[in-house]
Amino acid sequence: MKFTKSTLLFILGLFIAPHFLQAQLSEGGIPKTLESGLSRSSIPKIVMPSIDLAGLQAEDAINDELPMPIRFGYGFDQSIDLINEGQMTTLSDGTTVWRLEIQCPNALSINFLYDNFYLPSGGKYFIFAKNNKEVLGAFTSRNNKPTREFATALVHDDAVILEYSQPAGISRKNQASIVISKVVHGYRLVPNSAFERGFGDSGACNENVNCASGAGWENERDASARILINGTGWCSGTLINNTNLDCKPYFLTANHCIGALDATSGNINAPGWTFYWNYESATCANPGSQPTLKTTNGAFLRSNYAPSDFALFELDESPLDDPTIDTYFAGWDKTGNTPNGTVGIHHPAGDIKKICFENNTLTISAYSSNPG
Repeated sequence: MKFTKSTLLFILGLFIAPHFLQAQLSEGGIPKTLESGLSRSSIPKIVMPSIDLAGLQAEDAINDELPMPIRFGYGFDQSIDLINEGQMTTLSDGTTVWRLEIQCPNALSINFLYDNFYLPSGGKYFIFAKNNKEVLGAFTSRNNKPTREFATALVHDDAVILEYSQPAGISRKNQASIVISKVVHGYRLVPNSAFERGFGDSGACNENVNCASGAGWENERDASARILINGTGWCSGTLINNTNLDCKPYFLTANHCIGALDATSGNINAPGWTFYWNYESATCANPGSQPTLKTTNGAFLRSNYAPSDFALFELDESPLDDPTIDTYFAGWDKTGNTPNGTVGIHHPAGDIKKICFENNTLTISAYSSNPG
């Protein structure tokens, strides 16, 4: 954990150009399917419909030029109950395991939103790629929310297996609930394609944060995070400090990232937002595969203003709660003094973390024809 210093840093997540193994406050571990070699032959399977790829691409060609989250996936509204629809198996030690496979034909990734998510103490929930290359979890009771809403990050395969296990002795009154409300079919992830997002999609003025140009900004870069918006789009923003210096997890982003929340200022729940921390290349070169992902879930809107395109959230899960996340709280300045230049650290077009520079002195002026 790193604390803020007094420096003026403009995080360009506020103004993003329109255009594996993973962690998510999880406890690690191995699913029983992989650990115990459980047979997969009789796991029930749910197959999503095919997507209209050409139609989505036509929409993206227009929407990518607008101030809105960059869409990478199509969400199917569902009501999939793992406990009721999954295969239940009782192991020799009394552990009960529920499993269910979900397929999205030809998908580049799959991720989920949940509208009834609750795990009792001792329960463990995993999601893993059918090809065994990626595992999410274990999610536990620490991921429970008062709203019982939840969201999980991307798994890069066209089929995934959901697995929930719990030890013997958990009462029926304290039974788990894992109900998926949206299955997201990812269709834009591979580099070097006009319609698929990959590393290096952002403009040429952006360099990877671990290039030589990023020297001296190693602290501030850890304030920036990529945002998975409601399971289907990307935005960017920054963890920001407050005058109490108490590490309350305020997160500053753009109002145009709010999108489907259709929010007015104050206390709007965003359970479908997932925050990707330290999502960057370890070197100046683009990576050959996905970086190790470290994520948190959920936020509440505390304040926003469309004319100046800002939105301030309070995170539901603090990155400080995961010791593997390098965290920094960015400073801010309201003096009105004009800075001699600007440094931007962000995830443009959903790319890995980038840094860019404006070396000319700034001027204070109107924003989008509005004062302030």
